Amino acid sequence: SGGGSDPGALTEPVSFNRDDKLFCRGLNLEHDSTFTGSVLNGCSDATDTCKYAYAKVVDKGLVASGSPDIPGVPSELNIQSGNDSYYNDTDAIKLARCLPDNPIHTGTNYVYDSSKTFTTFDSTQLIDSITYYYRGPYRPINQDNWQISGEALKGEVGLFGGVYDDNTNGIVDDSEVEYGYLSKLFPLYTKFDLLKDAEYLGSAVPDAQKVLSAMASNNESLYMDGCNLRATTVDDITGEHIGSCNVTATIEIISIDDVTQKQTVVDITDEVKLQLVKPSYINGAGDDVLFSSFQQCSSSNQCGSDSCCINKRCWTKDIVGQCIEDLPNYGNLVTGDTCNSDVQCASLCCNKTDGRCAPHDTVSQNPSYCSKPVGQSCVAKEWCQKETVQTCAIVSTGLDKYGNVTCEKRCEAVKVFGECIAADGAGVGKCSAPCSPPDTTVYNPNDPYRCDEMITLSQLKELANNPVCE
Repeated sequence: SGGGSDPGALTEPVSFNRDDKLFCRGLNLEHDSTFTGSVLNGCSDATDTCKYAYAKVVDKGLVASGSPDIPGVPSELNIQSGNDSYYNDTDAIKLARCLPDNPIHTGTNYVYDSSKTFTTFDSTQLIDSITYYYRGPYRPINQDNWQISGEALKGEVGLFGGVYDDNTNGIVDDSEVEYGYLSKLFPLYTKFDLLKDAEYLGSAVPDAQKVLSAMASNNESLYMDGCNLRATTVDDITGEHIGSCNVTATIEIISIDDVTQKQTVVDITDEVKLQLVKPSYINGAGDDVLFSSFQQCSSSNQCGSDSCCINKRCWTKDIVGQCIEDLPNYGNLVTGDTCNSDVQCASLCCNKTDGRCAPHDTVSQNPSYCSKPVGQSCVAKEWCQKETVQTCAIVSTGLDKYGNVTCEKRCEAVKVFGECIAADGAGVGKCSAPCSPPDTTVYNPNDPYRCDEMITLSQLKELANNPVCE
């Protein structure tokens, strides 16, 4: 859009992508009727105007170091996603967030969280063992074919409000274009309906610094950077968003003969432009129905009080009934968290002695067991403490020198899990001592039938590890 003294300037941010003061950059200079300079010299001076001259930038996140470096594509809003706080969300959420549109507002370019700050362009931080660069919030696309360059990129009808001058030569070099900020992408700013206590980056004045704010009630947020709206309206197939557009170079008036169907060009003009934008429908309340129907999200905090986030889309509660976040939360407590029952712990082991979740891991190289003593609640016998149980039987020992079968009495002492038994057969189980079969084995070496009920040593070991009591 235009600005300042431009007669086509917008006096305030707009949320409708078909506002007649918005323009789409998609033409060669010779087809741009707003171009005020010379095609030979190009649109490059600070005084040049070329509203429709082709150039394309997209939102950019932090850049991961690599060969080559990989710029992030923002997909997360500057809104708290988890239940803790904005800066305590996971790194996966924070790395995918939109970057502030104006990094020059503060002495530091980007506050990642309470412990990591990117102090200037090209500054780095180590996150999840990967080095990330801050290189501004926007990325140029197909820059070799741009029809605008140099100082024309800045100002009222340029692409940016400013470009960081990394070599301090006073002009915008091609290599500095990715350091642009205060983009003219639609929308400049936006607002969201948020839940009470949700933290986000916003400001009361549209172009002021966006600071950490919290909702006092379920209501509309303060102004947020436009990237938040673009990131939530991206088409999964085309990659286009609410700010995407296309534009015609010329418009022709054509006459068609009724008899011969021959087409004749009556007139042609490059003064009128036809702009194609993402579909949008504003209802009587001023809400964009198509946007609200396909708004993306990572938690219900980002959807408003009357909606839920399910499968990364915001859905009205009239359809889904209840948000996932409203359901009781069981089974996620980690070792050391306070608990009242086993099912609250991820390990299914709540130590009733100290009221905290204890470890129970049987698949690691060095397994650890819950080992609950007799009397404590349990979900299965493996969570009960092991005790030594002895099992005896007549065991085969082979053949004597005459080929007769030989045997003897042997006993195996093995540590086995206690039993987990519910008193009524259906309620919460409690650990009890493991079954300990009584030793009723009688072995008489002089009895000719002493080996009739013998078993093998491996069978004895199996019985010892799985004792059975009558």
